Amino acid sequence: MLFPNYISLRLCLLASALATTQPLFADLSFDVSTQTLPTKWSDAKVTAVYKFTNTGKETLKITDLSSSCGCTVPSLDKMTYAPGESGVLTAVFTPGDKIGPQVKTITLKTDLKDQPVIELTFKTDVPALPDLQPQLIYWNRGDKPDAKTIAVTLPPDVPLDKIEITPKSSDFTATLKTVTEGKSYDIVVTPAKGVDKIERVEIPVVIHLKDGTTRTRTASAMVR
Repeated sequence: MLFPNYISLRLCLLASALATTQPLFADLSFDVSTQTLPTKWSDAKVTAVYKFTNTGKETLKITDLSSSCGCTVPSLDKMTYAPGESGVLTAVFTPGDKIGPQVKTITLKTDLKDQPVIELTFKTDVPALPDLQPQLIYWNRGDKPDAKTIAVTLPPDVPLDKIEITPKSSDFTATLKTVTEGKSYDIVVTPAKGVDKIERVEIPVVIHLKDGTTRTRTASAMVR
């Protein structure tokens, strides 16, 4: 016959043995996984910052780091983090000629059993610089090669130095005309006479700012 005290002691010893044989886990905890960032027309780059901590009891390793777009470059100071150690992941977004709402995803691959893949996101809205209306102009085959106009509009606070247009086809002529200095312009585009069909060609519109930086948007023209 087993005495109650003996049974209690056996149970305590068994619980202790199980506790010491339980595996230890690493755990990668981020302060935030999704954020919304402002983007101004003057921003050449926008940086998203994600702080994290290894809240587990084992060292963890990040085995791969990537993003959903070449315009966004994620980076870490290192790829291995001890228990209790913190770090910062930065993701640098370059707007380039992108405009409108943007959603970017950063993907981490780890050696964690319960977190082999971790996804972080950020959202932003890129204002147009300049605004092009329309962004595509076209003529149907058989139309007269009359000139068409693309209106170029800048925000009121842009420190403009100059605007350049560089059509990428000799089948069109494109001329930039000032409507209101520093604010609005017209690109007057005319197809060459006798051209029956022209695939879509680009007309880059390059905004040179007074600080020496540039912004580029692209209009298009075609005969179809």
